[in-house]
Amino acid sequence: MRTVGEFYKGQSIFITGGTGFIGKVLIEKLLRCCPGIKCMYLLVRPKKGQAAEERIQDMIQSQVFQCLKKDQPDFGDKLVPIGGDLCEDEIGISQCDQQTLRDNVTVVFHCAATIRFDEPLKYVTDPSWL
Repeated sequence: MRTVGEFYKGQSIFITGGTGFIGKVLIEKLLRCCPGIKCMYLLVRPKKGQAAEERIQDMIQSQVFQCLKKDQPDFGDKLVPIGGDLCEDEIGISQCDQQTLRDNVTVVFHCAATIRFDEPLKYVTDPSWL
């Protein structure tokens, strides 16, 4: 039987919600426990004038990644931002990025969520969120 680390070795992972609380914890745990992961594609929507790449760079400065930085200082090189938005058609991902994901991704984690409890009903019942 393979270990978790053996399973993830060489895998490319797609994660929605990677910049949120659960997403950060998932990313840190996977990279710390499974250093053989090839890369993680993170769906990131632009926010407050920041591009997806900038948001990832800010995210890896978070306290949750401090231990990982000591053991794997270049862990950020495995994080590949994919610009998009779950509220848009085809989750806002460009055709080029869609093809990249189809060609490379072997594991998907859907961690995206809204923390606004007054979202319009049309958004929270949209099947693309499920």
